[in-house]
Amino acid sequence: MARQVREAAADSQQKIASLEREIASLRRDLSAALEQQTATSEILRVIASSPTDLQRVLDTLVESAARLCDATTAGIQQQEGDHLRVVASFGFSRFDTLSSAERYTLGYVPATPGTASGRAMLERRTIHIPLVSGNSGDLDQAVRAGLGRRWRGRVRLRPALFPEALG
Repeated sequence: MARQVREAAADSQQKIASLEREIASLRRDLSAALEQQTATSEILRVIASSPTDLQRVLDTLVESAARLCDATTAGIQQQEGDHLRVVASFGFSRFDTLSSAERYTLGYVPATPGTASGRAMLERRTIHIPLVSGNSGDLDQAVRAGLGRRWRGRVRLRPALFPEALG
């Protein structure tokens, strides 16, 4: 009889632990959903209050994206011929304090296969670098080393959006 009670107690403890893990997971999911709704609401509010101020909308978009991804930086680059131009950024001290005109001049860089953004543009696909301090595929060694120092092992993701891909 005592053995059956111990087995029932052990089984109950396992079920309780499993339920606690499930509750914790559901709380994380709920928190993430609320963060996403808040970010979406903020972006829609900016669009509604400033329908002609594209820069404000883009700045809000990159800031929200950084917050949702728990990232220290985020940015949007626009393709212009064989170059990329920074049009919005968050967390990059070099660009965040600049006016739109200054961003337009300073944020103009050639798109090369040795950079994540350049590869995304040239290959017209999302580039995912799982761990920038590790082996990042065929990125230039110097680029990989620089990314590893700057991003301290964080994941890098470069989605490529093109008008024809949006329908």
